[in-house]
Amino acid sequence: MRQWLPTSLFTELLRITQRHQKSQRVDKLVQEMQSFLDSHPVFMHVFAILLKRGDKTGRDTVIDMTRFSEYPPLFALLREYVVSQDGPDESRLSALNVLNEFKQLPSGHVRMWIRGDWQEILALGFEIGDESEVEFPIRSEQARTWLLDATYLMHDREVS
Repeated sequence: MRQWLPTSLFTELLRITQRHQKSQRVDKLVQEMQSFLDSHPVFMHVFAILLKRGDKTGRDTVIDMTRFSEYPPLFALLREYVVSQDGPDESRLSALNVLNEFKQLPSGHVRMWIRGDWQEILALGFEIGDESEVEFPIRSEQARTWLLDATYLMHDREVS
Protein backbone atom coordinates (compact mmCIF):
# COMPACT_ATOMS: atom_id res chain seq x y z
CA MET A 1 0.00 0.00 0.00
CA ARG A 2 2.91 2.35 0.68
CA GLN A 3 3.73 2.29 -3.02
CA TRP A 4 0.24 3.30 -4.08
CA LEU A 5 -0.65 5.89 -1.47
CA PRO A 6 0.96 9.14 -0.38
CA THR A 7 3.09 8.60 2.73
CA SER A 8 1.05 11.19 4.64
CA LEU A 9 -2.18 9.17 4.20
CA PHE A 10 -0.50 5.95 5.18
CA THR A 11 1.03 7.62 8.27
CA GLU A 12 -2.34 9.11 9.25
CA LEU A 13 -3.97 5.69 8.99
CA LEU A 14 -1.26 4.16 11.17
CA ARG A 15 -1.71 6.93 13.75
CA ILE A 16 -5.42 6.20 14.01
CA THR A 17 -4.88 2.49 14.62
CA GLN A 18 -2.04 3.08 17.09
CA ARG A 19 -4.06 5.66 19.02
CA HIS A 20 -6.80 3.09 19.62
CA GLN A 21 -4.56 0.04 20.06
CA LYS A 22 -4.85 -0.09 23.86
CA SER A 23 -8.31 1.43 24.10
CA GLN A 24 -11.30 -0.66 25.08
CA ARG A 25 -13.55 1.69 23.09
CA VAL A 26 -13.94 -0.13 19.80
CA ASP A 27 -16.76 2.21 18.82
CA LYS A 28 -14.35 5.18 18.79
CA LEU A 29 -11.95 3.35 16.46
CA VAL A 30 -14.81 2.38 14.14
CA GLN A 31 -16.10 5.95 14.06
CA GLU A 32 -12.67 7.45 13.36
CA MET A 33 -11.82 4.84 10.71
CA GLN A 34 -15.12 5.41 8.91
CA SER A 35 -14.61 9.16 8.96
CA PHE A 36 -11.07 8.74 7.63
CA LEU A 37 -12.19 6.44 4.81
CA ASP A 38 -15.06 8.81 3.93
CA SER A 39 -12.63 11.69 3.56
CA HIS A 40 -10.07 9.67 1.56
CA PRO A 41 -11.94 7.73 -1.17
CA VAL A 42 -8.63 6.78 -2.82
CA PHE A 43 -8.41 3.94 -0.28
CA MET A 44 -11.43 2.20 -1.77
CA HIS A 45 -9.78 2.21 -5.18
CA VAL A 46 -6.54 0.81 -3.74
CA PHE A 47 -8.41 -1.78 -1.67
CA ALA A 48 -10.27 -3.00 -4.78
CA ILE A 49 -6.94 -3.44 -6.59
CA LEU A 50 -5.39 -5.23 -3.61
CA LEU A 51 -8.24 -7.74 -3.48
CA LYS A 52 -8.12 -8.36 -7.20
CA ARG A 53 -4.36 -8.44 -7.80
CA GLY A 54 -2.59 -7.98 -4.48
CA ASP A 55 -0.46 -10.38 -2.51
CA LYS A 56 -1.48 -12.14 0.71
CA THR A 57 -0.45 -9.18 2.87
CA GLY A 58 -2.44 -6.75 0.73
CA ARG A 59 -5.58 -8.87 0.76
CA ASP A 60 -5.27 -9.52 4.51
CA THR A 61 -4.90 -5.77 5.08
CA VAL A 62 -8.18 -5.08 3.29
CA ILE A 63 -9.95 -7.84 5.22
CA ASP A 64 -8.56 -6.51 8.52
CA MET A 65 -9.49 -2.92 7.61
CA THR A 66 -13.03 -4.07 6.97
CA ARG A 67 -13.14 -5.70 10.40
CA PHE A 68 -11.68 -2.63 12.17
CA SER A 69 -13.72 -0.02 10.35
CA GLU A 70 -17.05 -1.80 9.79
CA TYR A 71 -17.24 0.53 6.79
CA PRO A 72 -20.26 -0.32 4.60
CA PRO A 73 -18.47 0.27 1.25
CA LEU A 74 -15.72 -2.14 2.39
CA PHE A 75 -18.33 -4.77 3.24
CA ALA A 76 -19.69 -4.33 -0.30
CA LEU A 77 -16.16 -4.72 -1.71
CA LEU A 78 -15.67 -7.94 0.29
CA ARG A 79 -19.01 -9.31 -0.95
CA GLU A 80 -17.84 -8.79 -4.54
CA TYR A 81 -14.50 -10.42 -3.73
CA VAL A 82 -16.08 -13.47 -2.08
CA VAL A 83 -18.12 -14.34 -5.18
CA SER A 84 -15.29 -13.63 -7.63
CA GLN A 85 -12.57 -15.91 -8.97
CA ASP A 86 -9.88 -13.49 -7.74
CA GLY A 87 -7.36 -14.47 -5.09
CA PRO A 88 -6.86 -17.79 -3.36
CA ASP A 89 -9.76 -19.75 -1.89
CA GLU A 90 -8.42 -19.28 1.64
CA SER A 91 -8.50 -15.50 1.32
CA ARG A 92 -12.05 -15.42 -0.06
CA LEU A 93 -13.19 -17.78 2.71
CA SER A 94 -11.57 -15.46 5.26
CA ALA A 95 -13.49 -12.54 3.73
CA LEU A 96 -16.67 -14.64 3.90
CA ASN A 97 -16.05 -15.18 7.62
CA VAL A 98 -15.78 -11.42 8.20
CA LEU A 99 -19.03 -10.85 6.34
CA ASN A 100 -20.69 -13.52 8.48
CA GLU A 101 -19.19 -12.11 11.67
CA PHE A 102 -20.82 -8.74 10.97
CA LYS A 103 -24.04 -10.26 9.57
CA GLN A 104 -23.45 -8.78 6.12
CA LEU A 105 -24.77 -11.77 4.19
CA PRO A 106 -28.23 -13.22 4.00
CA SER A 107 -28.38 -16.63 5.58
CA GLY A 108 -28.11 -19.59 3.28
CA HIS A 109 -25.86 -20.64 0.47
CA VAL A 110 -23.25 -18.54 -1.29
CA ARG A 111 -21.99 -19.45 -4.74
CA MET A 112 -18.19 -19.37 -4.59
CA TRP A 113 -15.28 -20.37 -6.80
CA ILE A 114 -13.57 -23.07 -4.71
CA ARG A 115 -10.86 -25.48 -5.89
CA GLY A 116 -11.31 -24.37 -9.51
CA ASP A 117 -15.07 -24.89 -9.66
CA TRP A 118 -18.26 -23.04 -8.73
CA GLN A 119 -19.75 -24.47 -5.53
CA GLU A 120 -22.58 -23.65 -3.21
CA ILE A 121 -21.17 -22.91 0.25
CA LEU A 122 -23.38 -22.78 3.32
CA ALA A 123 -22.21 -19.65 5.12
CA LEU A 124 -22.40 -20.29 8.83
CA GLY A 125 -21.27 -17.81 11.44
CA PHE A 126 -19.39 -19.88 13.98
CA GLU A 127 -15.88 -20.97 14.81
CA ILE A 128 -14.68 -24.47 15.48
CA GLY A 129 -12.04 -24.77 18.14
CA ASP A 130 -10.36 -27.52 20.05
CA GLU A 131 -11.68 -26.45 23.43
CA SER A 132 -15.26 -26.08 24.58
CA GLU A 133 -16.27 -23.02 26.58
CA VAL A 134 -19.01 -25.08 28.18
CA GLU A 135 -18.71 -28.60 29.48
CA PHE A 136 -21.34 -30.98 28.13
CA PRO A 137 -21.04 -34.20 30.06
CA ILE A 138 -22.14 -37.27 28.16
CA ARG A 139 -24.00 -39.30 30.71
CA SER A 140 -24.90 -42.25 28.52
CA GLU A 141 -22.20 -44.78 27.67
CA GLN A 142 -24.07 -45.54 24.42
CA ALA A 143 -24.00 -41.83 23.45
CA ARG A 144 -20.27 -41.69 24.23
CA THR A 145 -19.68 -44.70 21.94
CA TRP A 146 -21.73 -43.16 19.14
CA LEU A 147 -19.84 -39.87 19.48
CA LEU A 148 -16.47 -41.63 19.28
CA ASP A 149 -17.58 -43.72 16.29
CA ALA A 150 -18.91 -40.65 14.48
CA THR A 151 -15.72 -38.71 15.18
CA TYR A 152 -13.55 -41.50 13.77
CA LEU A 153 -15.77 -41.91 10.70
CA MET A 154 -15.71 -38.16 10.00
CA HIS A 155 -11.95 -38.11 10.46
CA ASP A 156 -11.60 -40.97 7.96
CA ARG A 157 -14.10 -39.18 5.65
CA GLU A 158 -16.42 -42.15 5.61
CA VAL A 159 -19.42 -40.03 6.52
CA SER A 160 -20.48 -36.53 5.50
